[in-house]
Amino acid sequence: MPHNKDQNEAGSILLLLVADDIFQKMLIKVLKSERYNLALAKNTKQALKKAEAGKIDIILIDEEFIVANHPYDDDFILKLKNAGSSAPVMLMVTPEMKEDLLIPRLLSSGNIEECIFKPFLPQSLISITANVITKNKKKLARVNDALPAGTPTAERRKFIRSNVPMEVFFSYIDKFHLPPSVIEQKIKSKDISAGGIQLDVGLEMNIPTHLDIKLLIPSEKSILVTGQVKWDRENPAKKTKTVGMQFINMKHWDCQLVSDYIMLH
Repeated sequence: MPHNKDQNEAGSILLLLVADDIFQKMLIKVLKSERYNLALAKNTKQALKKAEAGKIDIILIDEEFIVANHPYDDDFILKLKNAGSSAPVMLMVTPEMKEDLLIPRLLSSGNIEECIFKPFLPQSLISITANVITKNKKKLARVNDALPAGTPTAERRKFIRSNVPMEVFFSYIDKFHLPPSVIEQKIKSKDISAGGIQLDVGLEMNIPTHLDIKLLIPSEKSILVTGQVKWDRENPAKKTKTVGMQFINMKHWDCQLVSDYIMLH
């Protein structure tokens, strides 16, 4: 049977399926019939490794995997999302598990895009998956638009980026001046994600490879993080340069706070 337009689009989607062997075997044929590219994981180590390496577009997780491996770790879904390009997560759940304390906590966390109740018909899974992909298509596309030409694909797809303005305070020690002096500046971000930020600074500024950054999110606490400079590009006409920095050592809940702010704006 010929594939329709939606199925052709599915052929470019990489879906991470996190479940045990038996459940994987049940779903592989269905998902492959719709031309999804599949990454398979049956334990935590595999799931995180494949999320980090595979440029994941969407994640499908069986509740039994969560219950068996992460009954008290509400942050596992967030860790998986952050490792997998901030991909939307779909959770397969039996109706009776809605009353379990773990599943309601996960559903209320905001990290689950869609819930699919078992048992389900194959076409129901395909339909719901297609709807989630359609809803998130703009988010998936925005990742590639925000970074300059030449940026590695892995960096482009790791986090959802946005040009939403955010006040940023940064400081560093300028060792090129004698005596060395502490430079402090408060500006608005040019582009930001939960993984990094772009800032326009003066050409004369000697930005080091690492600097202290404070993100000032309205109505929320400030987030302190270290920024590692990954690239810079001069804009002589404006007498500025754009600096791209990656956040390092950011806490998971701070990462989620930044992601939520971006999505709401």
